[in-house]
Amino acid sequence: RATNGSFNLNRVQFSMPAKVTSFVVVNFTRNQHGCNKYVQNILRVAETHGVDIPREVMEIGERNLDLITEHYKGQDDVGDALDTVAKAIQRAKEFYLYDSQNFYRKNNSFFQTYCFKEEREEFECVVLPPTPKDGKLGLLLDYKHYNQDTQYFSHRITTRDDNVHNARLMVKIKETDSLIDPLDFRFRDGRHEACRGDNTWKPVTFVGMCFLCPQESGLELNERDIQSMEFVHLVRDWEIDFPSIVLTYKPDDGKPLYNRIKVMTNHFGGIQSQCAVQPTFDRQRNKDQYASNIATKLNAKLSTIYDKAGSG
Repeated sequence: RATNGSFNLNRVQFSMPAKVTSFVVVNFTRNQHGCNKYVQNILRVAETHGVDIPREVMEIGERNLDLITEHYKGQDDVGDALDTVAKAIQRAKEFYLYDSQNFYRKNNSFFQTYCFKEEREEFECVVLPPTPKDGKLGLLLDYKHYNQDTQYFSHRITTRDDNVHNARLMVKIKETDSLIDPLDFRFRDGRHEACRGDNTWKPVTFVGMCFLCPQESGLELNERDIQSMEFVHLVRDWEIDFPSIVLTYKPDDGKPLYNRIKVMTNHFGGIQSQCAVQPTFDRQRNKDQYASNIATKLNAKLSTIYDKAGSG
């Protein structure tokens, strides 16, 4: 049903919901509280449509949301606006990729995203701690794609007996003796979950990390066995699909700033952006419906040509 010129899609599940691995926020208004309220509203409503939102962002609240938000303080200058977008992306990069707030480390979890491999084709991956000093990032690639070839391994380990092993980082849980791949492990709602054989996520109890050597009859290595280790896959941050989208909060619906935002986000590696207008959001009696319309656009932008934002 159309309401105020828009279809009411409240709580309708998208048939092909997108995955938001990360995002940044640029606030072009003077209203920090209003911007935070808008972003949280969009995230909450998008999740009801089935859009996969990083739980670490859903849970951090207004104070920590500012860690990935940059507030525009310029005077309607193109250079100032471009600098604001750049600073917002850098803020989020520190949080997600370099774990500046120790979120992933303290929760024994990983930042999952996509990387560009093999002529720009995207593959799912995990960013591994710790961050190397030279600024490159260690990755663990999707085992479903690489299986047992050399791309499967995450680390090259030298043990205390001076033997070298190709290994993949794995997770130990209390509920089973089987090791869990980091891509099948996550931290949600204050608890750890693992994806089981039926593709459902179930709560588990984290025990620790280890390294699996499948070429050596499933040899498992623990921290006490290791003399040194290095990442098999090292990439620069621009080789990682990051961020998924830039959320912008505008003071009006004027075209100049809108066009400027589109040009600026495209400047940073062709990142998608989604704009919202403060007065329009403020006057909505049904803010969830407005957020639902925005979520529909966001889903369409983040979906591939095959993953359309239709509802089912």
